Amino acid sequence: MGNFAISAAAQPLSGWLCASDVDGTLVTAVGAIMPRRNRTAIARFRALGGIFTIASGRSIPGVVHKMRQLRLLDTPAIVLNGGGVYDCEKRRLLRYHPIPEDGVKLAFELCERFPTMQFQVHMPKSTHFFNVGILNFFGSSTDRQPRHFHRSLADFPQQDWGKCIFYGKPNDLAALKAYCRSLKNPPLSFMESSGVSFEIVAPGVDKGSALLELAEILGIDPAHTAGIGNYDNDAGLLARAAVTAAPSNSPESFKRLAQHIVSTDSKGAVADFLEILEHEVLTQNSAKAAASLQ
Repeated sequence: MGNFAISAAAQPLSGWLCASDVDGTLVTAVGAIMPRRNRTAIARFRALGGIFTIASGRSIPGVVHKMRQLRLLDTPAIVLNGGGVYDCEKRRLLRYHPIPEDGVKLAFELCERFPTMQFQVHMPKSTHFFNVGILNFFGSSTDRQPRHFHRSLADFPQQDWGKCIFYGKPNDLAALKAYCRSLKNPPLSFMESSGVSFEIVAPGVDKGSALLELAEILGIDPAHTAGIGNYDNDAGLLARAAVTAAPSNSPESFKRLAQHIVSTDSKGAVADFLEILEHEVLTQNSAKAAASLQ
């Protein structure tokens, strides 16, 4: 279990791992304001033995910045929508799944087929832009890493892509999505992250696959994992975690994926979920203790 092995201390939430999406879940989708009760609930969850982390589409520096704000640098985090698991303390990737060569080729073909799309590529230490515009420029405002602007796709790095994103107007984006979803066995995974963006990662990669990788690293039973998110790029997280939730202001189609519906992002959705999780675990522990006495 390495340096992240769980303590054997008798704490009720010891051996539990909870991962939260950031924008629209842990912080508000507009303004990125974190309700104070979320921070308090995270501290309580950890004091009771639980491990809390974030699962974000953000780049490594952006995720580390948020983990530092939460005083969670001792915990690995999920970055690039599952493209990597990052050790914030030792500053190294524990897992990384770059987009394969044929996936890079397909992404370039998509840029040529849909020339109005704004395009960017996230790598571990840099972000690269083609056809730069307001959407992809400000969409990378949380990256906190060097930006490189390219006039030609031929100038782009050809490998080590963690993820890439297409930004565009709703009608243009709808055409791109329809085309991508018509492809048979594409060498990429597709996911929506907002009403104006469409993201691409390596095949089989999402926040849920990264959650299970992190659980393995930490020596945690997958049955003791929890996840909360608010949008399509969190679907994998809710599919793989054992206990799940979504804020009440998430899209209706997404809320159907969650076991629990909590308050909105602005009112402390994460705090609500951690309270539910604590109650469920304590109830299970009490039931097991009672059964052992019979």
